[in-house]
Amino acid sequence: MAALLYAGDGSLVTGPAALRSHDIRTELTEIVDVLVPAARQRRDTGFVKLHRTTRMPERIWEAGPVRYVTSARAVADSVRGMTSLRDVRAVVRTPYSGASAR
Repeated sequence: MAALLYAGDGSLVTGPAALRSHDIRTELTEIVDVLVPAARQRRDTGFVKLHRTTRMPERIWEAGPVRYVTSARAVADSVRGMTSLRDVRAVVRTPYSGASAR
């Protein structure tokens, strides 16, 4: 929640933190990846890594006040920086139970 408050309106949790929200197993990390609109004038800070995009997802998921991307987008954002095919496969193959979309 703190990462979203820092990132501002319309921001969405993505990457490993979003995967965990979808019950997809992934490594724990201290960094929370957050999608923000491209024009947003904020910098990464502490545990928040901002990812600017001109393609904010139309479909989002919510768990209380926390907004996050769909599992497909979370997988794509998580594996983008991975260099090990084994690690990528581990994320892509993990089954999940899903949640409710908005």
